[in-house]
Amino acid sequence: MHEVKLGFCLLNPLLSGVSIKRVATTIFTTLIAAAIAPNTPAIAQEKPSGFTCCNMRYTDDWISDGNYASQPMLGLGLSAQVTDYGRYRVAITVNGKKMRIGNDYSRDQSLEDFAKKWIVKDDPKLKMAKFSPEVREAITQGKVRKGMSKEQVIMSLGHPITSENPDPNSNLWRYWLSSFDEYQIS
Repeated sequence: MHEVKLGFCLLNPLLSGVSIKRVATTIFTTLIAAAIAPNTPAIAQEKPSGFTCCNMRYTDDWISDGNYASQPMLGLGLSAQVTDYGRYRVAITVNGKKMRIGNDYSRDQSLEDFAKKWIVKDDPKLKMAKFSPEVREAITQGKVRKGMSKEQVIMSLGHPITSENPDPNSNLWRYWLSSFDEYQIS
């Protein structure tokens, strides 16, 4: 019985009956698969459906978790479905429109957990209906008012990014008007 070892095969491919081209193709395919593997989920990820958790700021089809207040706003409680996951992004449909949520600043979370924060099962408009008219108006406009709860602030401004707000129980949350223009909620 003849035994061929991988090292022998790589050094002497013709002696083992394997062509150099086949060895090179196998090595190339293995390297490509290894390079792609870290970005490919090992198991199927849950694809939540329901509603937008909060007001979301966007540019074209891109919603950044930075949620810059200077950008146009999608309202909370819109019909939404996660359709796919990519590298630091979640593909969604919102009221039938294809969009992407970028996990730009909260990468300490898995994409699945990140997606579940932004796309929720229960319509937040049902909770919002129980708030005072002043708070409902502020949330609808993407603004905050003195005395709002943290849940109401999230509905209005979105989730604070975890890279700048690692403790959700903190008494101070940092948000941005744009990439370099910060404001704080306390």
